Amino acid sequence: PTPEESPTLPEITPPCFPETQTIEASSSQLKLKRYKSVDVTVTVITKYSDSDDCTTDISYGIEATVNNAGKKRISISPTSTYTDDYGNAVFTITAKNKPGKARVTFYTSDLKTSITVKVSK
Repeated sequence: PTPEESPTLPEITPPCFPETQTIEASSSQLKLKRYKSVDVTVTVITKYSDSDDCTTDISYGIEATVNNAGKKRISISPTSTYTDDYGNAVFTITAKNKPGKARVTFYTSDLKTSITVKVSK
């Protein structure tokens, strides 16, 4: 009889526990001429503990809202999306005909950030 080899167990990756998490927009203020568009990248940044073995592929849902006065001045598309593998989500802001300021708030379940958009003639 030959001794049986013990089965090889898969390596277990330790769970990832975020130490800090932030959300940032590619710009805090925008100026747009009427009917022009610009893309804004919103990034969820997650910093983990010192473990180099910690890997994650979490996608975060991000929603965008425009204040009431801003709805007359800009539109945003999409109004909600998920981040890619790098934590980025892209939104397109389009100016309407009415000049003035609008505030766009991007948020996840725990985090939020805002930008101001100025529409000019």
